[in-house]
Amino acid sequence: MMSEVNARNEAEKAQRQMERAAKTAHMKEVKQQVKEAAQKQAQDMDAYVMLSFDT
Repeated sequence: MMSEVNARNEAEKAQRQMERAAKTAHMKEVKQQVKEAAQKQAQDMDAYVMLSFDT
């Protein structure tokens, strides 16, 4: 009985780890796409600097 519960807990833990890994991989891919889009937009734009002062 106890080993069945342990096996189920281990399976659930492994499932959560896989889901977490999938989410992490997806977020890395999204971040890479955003970075590439930002780089392309920066290449297409003229460079400028904005200064902001409190006073």
